[in-house]
Amino acid sequence: MNSEQPRRFKFAPILTATVLTVLLLWLFKTVAQVLVLLMLGILISLYLGSVADWIQRRTKLDERFCLTIAILGSLGAVVLLAFVLVPPVVDQTRQLIQDLPRFINSWESGIDSLADRLPGMRDLVGNKGEHRTLIAAYDQVSGLFGSIPTKVFEIVHVAINIFAVGVMAIYLSAHPALYREWLIALFPPIHRDLVRDVLSELADSLRAYIVGQLLAMSFLGALTAVGLW
Repeated sequence: MNSEQPRRFKFAPILTATVLTVLLLWLFKTVAQVLVLLMLGILISLYLGSVADWIQRRTKLDERFCLTIAILGSLGAVVLLAFVLVPPVVDQTRQLIQDLPRFINSWESGIDSLADRLPGMRDLVGNKGEHRTLIAAYDQVSGLFGSIPTKVFEIVHVAINIFAVGVMAIYLSAHPALYREWLIALFPPIHRDLVRDVLSELADSLRAYIVGQLLAMSFLGALTAVGLW
């Protein structure tokens, strides 16, 4: 009579799977920002490619020249938008800084009058003349100046990311077929035609999405401008 031997617990495969899972999660967390930047570059490249194709269909010019027109036109539109929006924001910020002391005095007077009507609030808001709002504003400004080096590094980091996205978008829009074929070459030959069709459909869907977003933003912007006017 043969007795069944107990099954041995296989610890090595479980440990290997756990380590690989942790490494993959760590790798994904590390490269997540790079993937986001790559996705933004792909979206911008699709936008530039669509604009260049539209210009080429209308003018029959060279493809590279149409892409240059699309890039320069897009940059010009961004600069024009900044030229229209930045001066009012700067002027309103300056006006707010000038009127801020008067606003603070009004707020403190309102708080003091409310505390006079409700004596229980005096312990919460403090005595008159303590300039509680000014002290709070000073603390906020002090904290802001204390974090200036961090803010500078964040601004530099954002500028580098914007430059990287712009460079990726230009290269992807200038040679879309080259990079698409590089990606397709990573798959087995039997599946490459399917991957090529899927990528083509994805590009069409993303182009339609970008056009829809631009139309929606333009429509909402026009309605908001008319309403505010």
